[in-house]
Amino acid sequence: MDWLSGIESHWVWLTLGLLLAGLEMLVPGVYLIWLAVAALITGVLTAVFDVSLSLQVIDFVFLSLIIAFCILFILGGRSLFQPSFTVETYFKDSVAGLEVGAYFSFSGMVTFRNWKRTGCVSACPADRLLVETDAPYLAPVPHRGKRNEPAFVREVAQALAGARGEPYDALLRQTAANARRVFGAVVAAGAVTTPAAPTVEDRS
Repeated sequence: MDWLSGIESHWVWLTLGLLLAGLEMLVPGVYLIWLAVAALITGVLTAVFDVSLSLQVIDFVFLSLIIAFCILFILGGRSLFQPSFTVETYFKDSVAGLEVGAYFSFSGMVTFRNWKRTGCVSACPADRLLVETDAPYLAPVPHRGKRNEPAFVREVAQALAGARGEPYDALLRQTAANARRVFGAVVAAGAVTTPAAPTVEDRS
């Protein structure tokens, strides 16, 4: 193990950060981005300042907590301070957006097994609903671990239709009409083709 003692600690932190970031991208249902960022920052600080290993660990833990809190708060973590968070309170906060004509777009995250806000999908007005893929990241199931592609939008639409209890074709027609209205796409209604729902062969 003599070779291990020759490795500078900042390279260990940087490598750990990259590995955690890779797991975040490849493994569904794993949320490690705050640990990855904390490890990368710790690696940079360790490379710049000569600090002991114990201080490096303290920095990593402190940064992890601060970054996790910030991410959760920015991405809707206000529910941490609202134990009674419900679908109704979620859309109550969005009333202002609805009043100015905002739309709600759902990505491949709706296909994730640990995505819990299916009630929000059902409560979203049909004429304000959009689908997207968020390519090249967050590929929907069953494409997790692959580069996300716009073609995967049909898996998103299928999951969205299932969550809303609507036929797949009906949801596609509605979201296509919404997209034309939002983006001003010059597409005749009759020219919109309906992609087939993914089959078992497509998922393999």
